[in-house]
Order: sequence, then C-alpha cells, then structure tokens
Amino acid sequence: MQNVKTILAAARERAGTGEPLRVVDDQVGSPTYAGHLAAGVGEALQRGISPGLYHLAGSGYCSWCELAAEVVDLAGLDVEVEPITAREAGRPARRPAFSALDTERPIPRLPHWADGVAAAVDNLIPLG
Repeated sequence: MQNVKTILAAARERAGTGEPLRVVDDQVGSPTYAGHLAAGVGEALQRGISPGLYHLAGSGYCSWCELAAEVVDLAGLDVEVEPITAREAGRPARRPAFSALDTERPIPRLPHWADGVAAAVDNLIPLG
C-alpha cells in the first residue's frame, strides 16, 4: 500500500514534534493490500470464474483519516492524527466523498482493510 508508506513517512517526520498529521476525514474508500488482492485474484482464477468486470477490494471502508490513525497506532508513533476536510487540504483535483468498492459477485472476499494495513505496516517497519 503506497498510501501506508506515505502516511508512515509523514507520521515519522512529525513524531515527537507536537505537530499533528492533518488528514482528510470526509473522503471514504476501501484500502486494499496488494498481497490480499493477489491472493484473491489467484483464488478466483483457480475457481474458473467467467470473464467479466469484477470489483475485488478489501472488506469494509474507512476515511483517509481513519486509515492514517490505524497506521500511526500500529507503528507505535507518538503523533496526533488531526481530521480535516478535503477543502482544507486544498488539493487541486476534486475527489468523490465515497469511493468504496464492494465485492458483490461470488468471488473470494478479501480480508478487512485493517488487516491489510497491519500486513503493510509489518512489511514496512524493519524488524528488531
């Protein structure tokens, strides 16, 4: 999850400084860990699913702020995650407020987004 890597870097910069990590809280999506996605696609192919368009995403959904808070917590960093609006963030491109995907067809269900975040953080934080 590139987003997890970006959040970790920003949180590490602010850890212990008293400067909060300001993250958009009014945009919601379905974070999906690439390892879970690859396993899900492999399982779908093993089942011999018929051709078509499929949405395969981590179960559940969260805001960017909730995602950042989860990353900071799992990494054990001392930084406050402060919710802000997309307008406050001042991004040049507008984003939809709700862009979560759901797995509706009879294909593998992926683990919850928080499980994917935990796996990503485990892979990004050096051992020991």
